[in-house]
Amino acid sequence: MRMIAALIMMTLLAGTAFSASAADGKVTIKQKSPTQLDVLINGEQFTTYNYSNDERKPYLWPLLAEGQVGVTRDWPMDPNAKVPGQTDHVHHKSFWTSYGDLNGVDCWGEEGDRAGWQHSDEVTFGEDNGAAWIKAKNTWQDINHKPVIAEEREYKFYPGAPSARAFDVTVTFTAAYGPVLWKDTKEGGIVAFRMRPGMQMKGGTGVITLSTGEKGLAAWGKKAAWSDYSGAIEGKGVRGIAIFDNPQNLRYPTNWHIRDYGLNGANCFGLSDFTNKKENGDFTLENGKTLTFKYRVVIHSGTAEEANLAKLYDEYAKAK
Repeated sequence: MRMIAALIMMTLLAGTAFSASAADGKVTIKQKSPTQLDVLINGEQFTTYNYSNDERKPYLWPLLAEGQVGVTRDWPMDPNAKVPGQTDHVHHKSFWTSYGDLNGVDCWGEEGDRAGWQHSDEVTFGEDNGAAWIKAKNTWQDINHKPVIAEEREYKFYPGAPSARAFDVTVTFTAAYGPVLWKDTKEGGIVAFRMRPGMQMKGGTGVITLSTGEKGLAAWGKKAAWSDYSGAIEGKGVRGIAIFDNPQNLRYPTNWHIRDYGLNGANCFGLSDFTNKKENGDFTLENGKTLTFKYRVVIHSGTAEEANLAKLYDEYAKAK
């Protein structure tokens, strides 16, 4: 029966392509509060963009898969969502963008005398032929709110079946305040997430898969066109989060800061950690220059194989 179910899943997802087509349904965005935007797909909540400047950075939470189950961690956003062994790394806020050493400023961690801020300057949103988008202009700052770098972010959400929903993330950095050095460190993810407790590999049901075929702990720091973190949720089945690296991105394919405790981040800069100091990932963005990263995120049902991620990535990589 499980094999039959898997074949049905693969058949249903085989033709899945993500596009801004009203025929596939509709994405709407609603202002939930002055610093929160709800994203709904066909009237059902998918995620919320949280961008209060009282917090260190903006993030997406919750992030809901088929069956309205969250696939990312609820803590520390929900202080009542404490699970034993899952209150580490307070900066792991569901799904986010950050980096740990920009001109010496730590915009990854949120504690210590190097911890910086991502200040939300402007947030806009709209709809486009069934799809919808959120655009944000942010200033990354040091601990005293001195500007370090300008950043613009866009999330584009696509309609589709609950079993395979996707959104694209575009992050553009501009060295508006002088040159910026991305110092080589594993502590970063231009897109990053922390899995729901129980879906992590360590002590849970989690399975880590790379496009290269590597699985589990062997995936940490490796280069791959895409990565996937999937796990079973009791009473619901297997759900997962895949990130597709765009072939146009710097140092494609990216390295993955992916851990057995549920973390995953796309980080093309932390090469010394990932290669046992055989390579160095320092990168300087000269004054006035820009650097853009693009990714697709797929929230899916089933394993990486059942979700047909290899085919979906091929479609993504070939698209204009």
